Amino acid sequence: MIPWSEFRPLLNQVYHQSKNTNAGRKSTDVVLKFKMLISQELYNISDAKLEYHVHDRLSFMRFLNLGLKDKVPDATIPN
Repeated sequence: MIPWSEFRPLLNQVYHQSKNTNAGRKSTDVVLKFKMLISQELYNISDAKLEYHVHDRLSFMRFLNLGLKDKVPDATIPN
């Protein structure tokens, strides 16, 4: 078992993004983004393929700690 939440402080330092306004989409959680990048590297897949696999496979959803009704980050969202 990997304690993913322990990566949060380091990831927040790396991906520190100041918001001047509350307009726009809510940022994707940094730990979720990190786990998505790991999945992409392990399976050698693009952003669009990752989005497809997360919608299609429970194993991907489980790894990313997403439920069936949770919103999957879109492949076109940079953050």
